[in-house]
Amino acid sequence: MTYLSEVIADNPLHYWRCADPPGSVLNDIGSSPLQMLRTNGSGADTGYSGPVSDGGSVRGDMGMQLADSDLSLTTPFTFECWAWQDYSAGVAQAVMETNNGGGFVVGLAISAGLVLQAFTATGPINDPTTYTKDHWHHLVLTHTAATAILYRDGANVGSRAAAAVAQTLSLAVGCRPALPVQQILAGFVSEAAWYTSALSAARVLAHFNAADQITQPPVATGGSLSGSSTNVNYTGLLQQILQSVRKLY
Repeated sequence: MTYLSEVIADNPLHYWRCADPPGSVLNDIGSSPLQMLRTNGSGADTGYSGPVSDGGSVRGDMGMQLADSDLSLTTPFTFECWAWQDYSAGVAQAVMETNNGGGFVVGLAISAGLVLQAFTATGPINDPTTYTKDHWHHLVLTHTAATAILYRDGANVGSRAAAAVAQTLSLAVGCRPALPVQQILAGFVSEAAWYTSALSAARVLAHFNAADQITQPPVATGGSLSGSSTNVNYTGLLQQILQSVRKLY
């Protein structure tokens, strides 16, 4: 199965492929779509490739986040995304985080000391292995009312006892949701999804294994078409048009 098929099979409530045309919006192809908007910088940016050949990625410094506190976060849930960090700069960098404006944070981040962290209702989970830059990493946090588990690249790297969550929050990718944006990721985020279930270890691994270009760095692509469950890049679209023309003759 393709990466897209694996994710859709688990029925994400929200799924931002980060493969939109250059601009200020990330379209959501999950079952309950919410657009993310650019809140940092301006202008139309070139699209970037991601760890999946028909997907894409966005720079952290674009400050992509929900316009308001639109995310109803209730256990169980799963946060999932891919991240590429260019450099650490000796500061903490958010990858995919929520914030209620009052200090309650749930999500994924990389510490100033290159430690992958998951923030849960009862405290952080720290990956014991040093986070490696210049590489695509698949990051997943599953959270129930009893247990939270952090996965990196398909493997369980830490867990802790958790507690029930029932919050209405803001959500951002590549930064901590705030205005102005905070803890910007010096890199890229791709394939961000949120589920109303805790994905099993087998499903997390299946998603990781389905990505087909995890060793390739983000490169400018000029953007792609998205907003449906069949996100097609411009090259693929041109190929389909040419095939249709050939059939006519």
